[in-house]
Parts: sequence; C-alpha cells; structure tokens
Amino acid sequence: MAARVYQIIMNKTQRDAINKHGWDNVDVGKALSNVQHGFKGWMPHYQQYYKLAFELESDSLDEVFELTNLYPKSEKVTRVHNHAMSTSVGHIIELDGTRMFMVEDEGFERMYVFEDEISEDRMVS
Repeated sequence: MAARVYQIIMNKTQRDAINKHGWDNVDVGKALSNVQHGFKGWMPHYQQYYKLAFELESDSLDEVFELTNLYPKSEKVTRVHNHAMSTSVGHIIELDGTRMFMVEDEGFERMYVFEDEISEDRMVS
C-alpha cells in the first residue's frame, strides 16, 4: 500500500516575506506556526502550502513516521522534494490514497476534511 508524506515547504519568496514582515504577518508563516501544534491549529486553506515530501510502501502510520523521521535514509523511502525534512508534528501522512492523518505530539489525527476531495490534485506537489 502506498503512503505519502506532505509538508509545508516554503520557497525563497515566502521565506523572504517572513524575514521582512514576521511569521504572524505572512499566511504561510502562520500556517507553519499553527500546525506545529497539530490538527487543532489546522485551517482548510493551509492545504495550499503543503508539498509532497516522501513516498513509500506502507500501511502503518507508525512505520511511515519511523522511516521518514530523523532524516530518512531507508531504501524504502523516496524523497520527492529536495527540501523535505524529518517528519514531525503538523505534517500530513496519506495512506492508500484515501485516508489523511496529521502527525500530532502523540499519535495521529484523522483528517476527514479531505474525505470529499480525494483526487490527484488535492495536495500541491
């Protein structure tokens, strides 16, 4: 079963805007700051900032987290984005193309917000 990890990965323009205006004055900065507290900080429009970071074969949230946490070096993991980072709180794990989960401080929170949006373009790659 396929698994994917999505992360907020900012481009240079976004980083420059945050450096100039501050985290709370740039929406992508607010998004990153808010989801670092898990799903309780999620807003649906934050979806636009997530990029595909990793792909692997697994049907276990724990295994996906373990294999993509602490700078993945496993041959089971394909790094899709050059700026992908270690999987952490606020990142989204997709299992089998149908179920989405946000990484929490402890465990994972099912993200039903995508239930009616399952399609190839639901997350920006």
